[in-house]
Amino acid sequence: MRYKRIMFISLLLSLIGLMCLFVFAEKKALPIITWDKTFGGSGGDVAYSLIQTTDGGYAVAGCTRSKGAGKSDFWVIKLDSQDNMIWDRTLGGSDNDWARSLIQTTD
Repeated sequence: MRYKRIMFISLLLSLIGLMCLFVFAEKKALPIITWDKTFGGSGGDVAYSLIQTTDGGYAVAGCTRSKGAGKSDFWVIKLDSQDNMIWDRTLGGSDNDWARSLIQTTD
């Protein structure tokens, strides 16, 4: 029997602020956590959108206060098919900038 692999994002409230928690689970009778990882720093970092990319990895979009140019900045993370971070990018100006969703394009 094949089980679907699912991924969900939740937020942890810690003493240093909000951090993103990415959790992979197997879809069985009860979900079993098979992998989890936290990305972010000491600021408020939030993930709003997640897609699977054509290479089998994932792209995550949200905002970060841990790094960047202003208050909250647009934040994109690319993970490979083994769930390792390949790169992350921040974009934004002096005000708040959030990435609420993302799509993959051919270019």
